[in-house]
Amino acid sequence: DDRRERNNNRRSQHGPVSGGDIISEQRGAIISETRGGFIGIGTDQRIALMQRYLALFPAASIELLLADREFIGAQWMDFLNENNIPFAIRLKEDMTLNLANGTTWSFRTLLRRKRVGGTAIWEGRLNGTTGATSQPLRIAAKRLADKQVLIVATNQPEARQALNLYRRRWGIECLFGDAKTRGLNLEDTRIKNPRKLDCLLVVVTLAIIWAYRCATRVMGMKAIPRKTHGRRQKSWFRLGFDSLRQWIINDQPKAASAWSDAAPIRLLIPLHSR
Repeated sequence: DDRRERNNNRRSQHGPVSGGDIISEQRGAIISETRGGFIGIGTDQRIALMQRYLALFPAASIELLLADREFIGAQWMDFLNENNIPFAIRLKEDMTLNLANGTTWSFRTLLRRKRVGGTAIWEGRLNGTTGATSQPLRIAAKRLADKQVLIVATNQPEARQALNLYRRRWGIECLFGDAKTRGLNLEDTRIKNPRKLDCLLVVVTLAIIWAYRCATRVMGMKAIPRKTHGRRQKSWFRLGFDSLRQWIINDQPKAASAWSDAAPIRLLIPLHSR
């Protein structure tokens, strides 16, 4: 759809990162940590993964780290703060916040009378299983049309902006779909050896990047046309992936040039201007 196509266009040049996958804005590098065939999501694994990244690239290469409710914790957020890594992390509704006036409230209580569409802003220390964050965080929350609550914690000055930027995480969900059920079927592998899985993830990463470059080769600066129901004819990945497979069979030089030649730079909206 339109959101997917827009996010696919941005991934190669912007730096939101999520979960067990770290995407550098400047280098497009992806670092993954496997544990017996599964992505490691514990606090220690996340910190170790980020330390691997920081050993290769400066923290300034990350515009914003995005994470879902699986990737919370005071120790994790303190680590990000101490290493000057900006983040926007979604929180659970039953978590609690220590406000500056000394009171402690759950987000469920704070949002009890909040209407759909309105945004609430707080600042305080977030409580986790091992204690509260050492530094106050800014929190923005909104009740959505489906009655769910979107709560985002950030170490950046503008909590409302972090709430808006969190929507970019949809692009990362699309990336997972491209690698799995809607594309390369990564989950069908029977490989269990972590080192071999790491190699497979590298191959999948290169294939996805190649598909995106093929789509850019086909479309240039144009957008994918819409059907009568308003959705795009194809996603950016599907267009590129279909083109890549066709070129590999029928026109290998074209497939190779899509990888090696300079691609047109599509117009983007910087994170800081949103």
